[in-house]
Amino acid sequence: MGVSSRLALVGLCIVLSGCHSYYPARVEDVAPQERVRVTVSADQAQELQTVLRGEIRSFSGTLVEPAANGQILLEVPLRTGQAGVSSAPLRNRVRLPIEDIIQVERRQFSRWKTGALLGVVGVAAGYVIYDAFKAETAKPGDGDRGEVDNQRVILFSLPIR
Repeated sequence: MGVSSRLALVGLCIVLSGCHSYYPARVEDVAPQERVRVTVSADQAQELQTVLRGEIRSFSGTLVEPAANGQILLEVPLRTGQAGVSSAPLRNRVRLPIEDIIQVERRQFSRWKTGALLGVVGVAAGYVIYDAFKAETAKPGDGDRGEVDNQRVILFSLPIR
């Protein structure tokens, strides 16, 4: 298996790795504690730029209070300014007027994407194992693989320092 084939396989796995999808919904239909992605108007994005640390029109969060009095309460993750520093995730609650919400999308588990991911990973793992055993059973004179008499099959390696 060539380097380009392996990179294509890794890229495909990354693309399919999301086991969740977002589906459009009405604000009134979203239940509390449900994960959503919200797109807001440009004016509302400007108002939220201090909370979200940037003018972001589309962001994810968890609905805390459903639509009441023309607003929803959403808990959103905050971005930390320091890369590589591990800390507890920070969250903030924001009130959003319903008239400033352009779109609400529910986050739901996608069986198709998860099945596709598991299928691709299974095929890739099967090919790696097949290729390793094919190298193990090669005979001298079969080309590059047969030149080493005592070839080991390494399926997994974990360096410990």
